[in-house]
Amino acid sequence: MILNRLMSNISSILVNSCVKMKFPGTMDVLVPSNGFMILYGNKLLGEYEFKNDIYNLKDILLNSTHEIRIGRTYKIVTETGVPYEFLDEDGCIKVETPKEYYSIKKYLQNNSALIYEVPSKGRDLAGYNLIFSDINGNYYNIWDVDAVKNAFVNGSQTKFIQILQDSLNTLNPNNKNSVYISVNGKMVEVNKKSIQIEPYEVIMS
Repeated sequence: MILNRLMSNISSILVNSCVKMKFPGTMDVLVPSNGFMILYGNKLLGEYEFKNDIYNLKDILLNSTHEIRIGRTYKIVTETGVPYEFLDEDGCIKVETPKEYYSIKKYLQNNSALIYEVPSKGRDLAGYNLIFSDINGNYYNIWDVDAVKNAFVNGSQTKFIQILQDSLNTLNPNNKNSVYISVNGKMVEVNKKSIQIEPYEVIMS
């Protein structure tokens, strides 16, 4: 319940923040779907003629951890090192919150693994996200920003929301100045042309 209230407040502050910064696509009606409205390969269950078709959906290999999205399930196949410990019997983990995202990132610091999205496990409607790269072509998402991570892990709800909003303001693509931000423990210069906004996903009924 606490997380639900937190994410609700984050949603509100993000919408207000993005309106002020003229980010596109954030005024859609939000559909809370945590465990309620599930998509399989971008389709609802009822859109499949045969339920067995869901199990035939192919896993999707990720190119980088910045492609991990909250609300989706991933298979982690260890190449070198010790197996990731927080997996279910199918070798999968659902990323329910940024906590699981940070756990996977930490694991990959000392181990090598392939990460696959598993559409057959279903996913929630996509939440708001922002991805960007530094000038060297390394990609990140909003949860990689150190201020956001530290506030989520250590801070209060109010502090986390404020820092998240500040980080969004910093990464505003309309900012004409050079932008530097601390990511994964180091300062990087943001390639402002790389900033991509992923608005909340909605289903029109």
